[in-house]
Amino acid sequence: MIQDESLSLSPGGTTLKSLLSQMFDQAPGFMALIREPDHVFVLTNAAYQRLIGERQVIGKSAREAFPELERHELLERLDRVYSTGEAYSGKGIKIRLRNNSNGPVEERILDVVYQPIRADDGRITAIFIEGTDVSDLSFANAALLLREDHLRSIL
Repeated sequence: MIQDESLSLSPGGTTLKSLLSQMFDQAPGFMALIREPDHVFVLTNAAYQRLIGERQVIGKSAREAFPELERHELLERLDRVYSTGEAYSGKGIKIRLRNNSNGPVEERILDVVYQPIRADDGRITAIFIEGTDVSDLSFANAALLLREDHLRSIL
């Protein structure tokens, strides 16, 4: 990481760690960090919590936290990123997610990146998850296409 040395301690007393923590939590995209080898959640930001609703994931494996995604490609991709060390980037990934324990399963559409994090010795110790919920945009585009098709059919 390249940094300005003056960021180590700002005049207001904010440390670099505190600043990075605020940036992580306030980022508009969802973010999480999972510890390997079991894909255990250790950190999520506010946008990730909005995506998953009331679900508590810290300390749980991805499979335990999201049983409805057991056979979904996103969990398989986590396994692959861990085993190969190659990052994954996916666009328009459809998932069916339950935002609260008694609520309905809802379709969400995500753009997501899985970035392996390596220790000094080269071992993968974590995977950084970053993404954007593009559901609203995707649904609006689909509705627009339907309207266009309808207009073409009546012209």
